[in-house]
Amino acid sequence: MQIGTGYDDLAHWFSSGKKANAFVIHPPRLNFEKKIPAPPGEGFLGVYSSGSTGKPKLIWWDLKALHSNCSKYSNAAGWTWATCFQPWSFAGVHLACQAHISGGKVLSLGHDWQINHSILQQNKPQALSVTPTFIDLLIQSRKSSKSTDWSPRQISIGGEILNASTGTRIQSAYPSSRITLIYGSAEAGVIAKTTRHDGWYPLTSIQKRFEDFKFADNHLFLKRQGQWIPTHDLCEIRTDHFRPVGRLDRIMNIGGEKVSLDEIESVAESFPEVRRASANSIPNAIVGQIVSLKLEAAVAEADDALLETILNKMRKQLSKPAWPRWCEWGNIQDTNNGKKSCDTGAQKI
Repeated sequence: MQIGTGYDDLAHWFSSGKKANAFVIHPPRLNFEKKIPAPPGEGFLGVYSSGSTGKPKLIWWDLKALHSNCSKYSNAAGWTWATCFQPWSFAGVHLACQAHISGGKVLSLGHDWQINHSILQQNKPQALSVTPTFIDLLIQSRKSSKSTDWSPRQISIGGEILNASTGTRIQSAYPSSRITLIYGSAEAGVIAKTTRHDGWYPLTSIQKRFEDFKFADNHLFLKRQGQWIPTHDLCEIRTDHFRPVGRLDRIMNIGGEKVSLDEIESVAESFPEVRRASANSIPNAIVGQIVSLKLEAAVAEADDALLETILNKMRKQLSKPAWPRWCEWGNIQDTNNGKKSCDTGAQKI
């Protein structure tokens, strides 16, 4: 078994031809347990879950299965892919595999926006693979960047729920780019794809990849090799489309009503004065839990009066149990994979 931590390590293993050896790509700070056995067979790659529900865990993927989810377009040959996804995540591994089969390479982007714009301007990658949070901040930081004429041919978005307002901003900022929304996980792989910008996926996209699927109390389950796989995602369902609206561990029960913290964030981020939002639950002696909310301002004049105005508008769109009871302006941190951190310490207003 071989191990590595970066995209260069992945590229070397993909091109070495030694697929009989299992390979594990892992975070540099994680102590990899070498005693974990690889599945029997050849060409298995070990990647890590995002760890959003706890400690990241190792997931084994057959290289043939990874290849089956990659697009094999001749016009993408030799492309450079710029990404915020870490190489040990499923999204990062999927992207590295895509770059390998098309004879391309991967560029890593970080948290310094001026450096990111410089990398993009100098290299002019044909494709961008990012989270909604990352590309939204990239777009907003373009105003202070000296060079803004770069535009990718392809933008792939995944890792988080895409709010309709964010999708509109992306489409407006990159009108000539082809935008693909990818829904997937380390455990299930690519679940669905769409070129819509509002977060809705066709049910037929699931049918292409799984034996069957079902919704139980709006919780999506997928069937593969006779086994039902829970996605832990709450979904909204239409006749022929579905839309993930929140993780089950991000659903609160307030007064017998289910409240989605992701939905609250989506409503808050629909206001132009809000760059992004982070909703959480905090204990309450009377009702058990209440919603707290931190807003990162997109304007200079962010004061208590504007905060109250936004909250009053939010109350008209949300059920009463979902109203934020604690709120403040503040900065919201990013995780290593370009996702929005859910940590907040909001204050009462």
